[in-house]
Amino acid sequence: DLQNVIHNVAEAIETKKAKEKKNVLDHIAIKALGSTLQRLQRIECMLNVPQYDLVFIGQVGAGKTTAICHLFDLVEPYEGSIKLASGTTKTVPKVRELLSTGSGQTTICEVIIKPAAQTYLEIEPYDRQNLEELIREFAWYTWLKAHPRPDENGAQPPPTELMRAIRNVVDLNVVTTAEGRVDHAAEFVKKFGENQFDAFQAAVLQRARLDERTQTIVRPDAAAQQSNHAEKAWARRTFELLNLAKLPTVSIPKKIFLHADAQLFKLDGEFSRFGAIIDTKGMDVGQSREDLDNYIRNNDSTLCIFAEKFPPAPANVADLIERHLVSQDIATKFALFVMPHKGEPAKVVGKDGPVGDHDEGIALRRATIDAAFTSRKIDFIADNVLFYDALQGYLPDGRLDQDYDQTDVMADRNRVFTEFQRIIERREAILWAEVQALNTNFEALNREEYGLSFQDKDLLNFARDKVKGYQNLDFVTANNFIRDYIGLWNTSSRHFMSLRATNNRFGRYEPRSIDVYYDAVPITEKLARQMMDKPKNDMLETVQVIGQNGSEDLGRLMQMLEVQIKTDYQALIVTIGQEVRALLEGNVLAPQGYNSDFWRHTIERWGQGAGYRADVLGMYTTEIQGVQKYLKERMSNLWAEYVENILGFLG
Repeated sequence: DLQNVIHNVAEAIETKKAKEKKNVLDHIAIKALGSTLQRLQRIECMLNVPQYDLVFIGQVGAGKTTAICHLFDLVEPYEGSIKLASGTTKTVPKVRELLSTGSGQTTICEVIIKPAAQTYLEIEPYDRQNLEELIREFAWYTWLKAHPRPDENGAQPPPTELMRAIRNVVDLNVVTTAEGRVDHAAEFVKKFGENQFDAFQAAVLQRARLDERTQTIVRPDAAAQQSNHAEKAWARRTFELLNLAKLPTVSIPKKIFLHADAQLFKLDGEFSRFGAIIDTKGMDVGQSREDLDNYIRNNDSTLCIFAEKFPPAPANVADLIERHLVSQDIATKFALFVMPHKGEPAKVVGKDGPVGDHDEGIALRRATIDAAFTSRKIDFIADNVLFYDALQGYLPDGRLDQDYDQTDVMADRNRVFTEFQRIIERREAILWAEVQALNTNFEALNREEYGLSFQDKDLLNFARDKVKGYQNLDFVTANNFIRDYIGLWNTSSRHFMSLRATNNRFGRYEPRSIDVYYDAVPITEKLARQMMDKPKNDMLETVQVIGQNGSEDLGRLMQMLEVQIKTDYQALIVTIGQEVRALLEGNVLAPQGYNSDFWRHTIERWGQGAGYRADVLGMYTTEIQGVQKYLKERMSNLWAEYVENILGFLG
């Protein structure tokens, strides 16, 4: 078993280290077996996962929440009505999603569905400071609409889903009356003079009654537990109230947890290998987020499902996949979840025009996706690309389409469940196959009669000379750090009000997913890859060539080195990003408090006249000047260590 293999490899390493006289091959074998041991220990952790959390990741508006609701039976059957041609109405059965916002818009936050013995809802709220910043942002937006200032470049509202929640919290909504639409926030601001913004802001904050918003759990009452239908109806209504922040004792949620009765929502049985279902907050275009990093990189128990609309797949998630993943992860941890709308597959254009057939359209789209991944050298397993149209069997108003019955809907749902199960089974089979291959190589290298030929030694010398040529690189891309870092604030998603709120929170503004320390991570990784990807690939190719042209023993050693080159490279990239982040947080932009000259100056610059954004970004630019020099030095040092490890492996 795996534990025996790990024990045998560890024992062999100690035996070889204890030899008094070691030849070149002994030194290489010790290095090779050391990397084998690390990989086996890593695989052991991955194989010990009893249940997987299904983490759905995708852009805003991709449709993943709708797909999740139908896939996991998070829908409420109800009696609706339709209007007939005669003018009369008719009652008909319909369904509606439980995780609905009530207006077809985006959910306000990440939603986590957990199987439970009883249904109830729970929130993790924003902390008081973040919540107050959100309300201040809304107040300033409202004020600038009433009192425009040319020096402020206009007003930007909070994101739509947060705007709805804030309006409900402060009870300043837009309502429709007989006279038309009335914006109560716009009416409220009229009560204050042109120079009374502070008083207006304080009044808006007071309306929020934040001291009363302490409740985090909402349980169904007795009436809601009388039937399955009543319980689902309660869950839908309550989720909508939480998502819209309409409950007077509950704050705006940062996360919503739906603890769902496993039997009621059919989360038992075939669900046994799945833990929680996580509907992550939709990504904005080009956005990097730490919460997604943690799911993708740092959690063995997650199956990351990249949700994508049918026409662009995989364009909107390919960058995210490419940035985070090494080949072993792509093969074992990820799926692409493509969500066509009714009729889209038949419209796919083939050699003679639109194919006109659903299955043929899916097949052509699958081939296009495979080609897109191949062109970017992403080794994605074709069987891990899933297609699911949650509304295929329904009409737009929630009625079942006459061409389908409930059996068809359930069959498609079960098909996707089966595919998820197979992804897990493939993951475990791939990992066990890797264990077998590593053990085979180990046993071959651990025998007494192994050795290297003269040709092997010549090949190793050739490889060492090639690798030495990559020791010294000029990491000029580090000179772009400040440009790219400050450039984040020149995008439409980061308004000057967000800059103010971020400064007030000393670098972090959770409602907008802004963290000036984490910002350095994806930028640093990108700059490092721009310089390192090609020489790393060249060294990898060299190792592959000598492995193919040498003896069987040398080939086995080079296979181990290939794994080590890939694993160490990913570790290098992650390390450099984390080091620059730590430098910003622990030194350059520290301390995180008003006793910091930098933070005090950025905060106090607000309200001091025109040019706020330019002045504050200038302060950032001045403060982080030393980061580029540090980054260049650390890239050089870490790269030198990386190359030295490869040379050490080559003897």
